[in-house]
Amino acid sequence: MTYFKWSNDYELGVEEIDKQHQTWLGLLEQLYDAMSRGDGSAVIGKVLDNVLTYTKVHFSTEEKLMESHGYPGLADHKTLHKGFIARIDETKASYDSGSMVNPIAVANALKSWLLDHICTDDRLYVPYVKSHS
Repeated sequence: MTYFKWSNDYELGVEEIDKQHQTWLGLLEQLYDAMSRGDGSAVIGKVLDNVLTYTKVHFSTEEKLMESHGYPGLADHKTLHKGFIARIDETKASYDSGSMVNPIAVANALKSWLLDHICTDDRLYVPYVKSHS
């Protein structure tokens, strides 16, 4: 059983971005696999590190793409990205300080945010980028 199944509904039509979204969601799949084995609490720290690192890479790629095409909504999109990174940082800091972090809640929150971001916020810049290529 999988936690997340990629669908064409999530594709933006920008190959590099779509591949990165799939990779990003694959990190959540690793957490789900660990949770299904009863190891979620043991791997949550490593998964959060990997998610945080990859999120920064992915957001940088998106922002460079928008910037190179002169997307007028770049500043607002960057603000969304910074807010999400701050949420991951907070969760990781809580975990690192010894606070109990619920792997299921983390996985669900990350998945929900990313899918909402892809299906709403990212869909705003794609037509602009494609029309200015």
